[in-house]
Amino acid sequence: MSQEERNSILEQHSGGKKILIENFNKLVGKKLGEVKPYLTEEESDVKPTGAWAIPNNNPMALIQQNPQDWEGLKPGSGSRLEFETMWQGVRAGVKNLHNTYFKRGNNTLEGIFKVYAPSGHGSNNPTSYAETAANELDVSINDKLSFNRHGKDLAKVIINVETGIPVGGSGGVSTEDFEKGYNAAIS
Repeated sequence: MSQEERNSILEQHSGGKKILIENFNKLVGKKLGEVKPYLTEEESDVKPTGAWAIPNNNPMALIQQNPQDWEGLKPGSGSRLEFETMWQGVRAGVKNLHNTYFKRGNNTLEGIFKVYAPSGHGSNNPTSYAETAANELDVSINDKLSFNRHGKDLAKVIINVETGIPVGGSGGVSTEDFEKGYNAAIS
């Protein structure tokens, strides 16, 4: 997959044209002479997932209305879960992927992302998400996957899509944190 295709998917997942148009209108204002060079976080209505996932140590962007008692979950973190450390966020995301999807037989990318990133929740496009993962994993969106064979790479794809930064990339999840969290999740 080319970088241009990745950027297109990331743009779709983080709000796409709707956000761009809304933010453009805020930047320009009512008069052309009032153009702002950027929007503050408070001025932008919709935040890309990476804007909160990395600072919350939640690189797989887990959202739970009634959070489970995850190891390292910060008290009072709300539905956008916040963890003490990045590896604990990876651990929770991997455990969630295994227990909520694979263990219950929801093991196709199409099926997983219809639940993981449902249409109508922000700007999610589950089909694009599934196609992105399928391209990275070299499978079809309807292939039945095995957690033992595909879980680790799928977790990395999810982190890349949710944060915009591949595992090991600058400013994202370090390879060490990923490995520690993944190994803690599967042990």
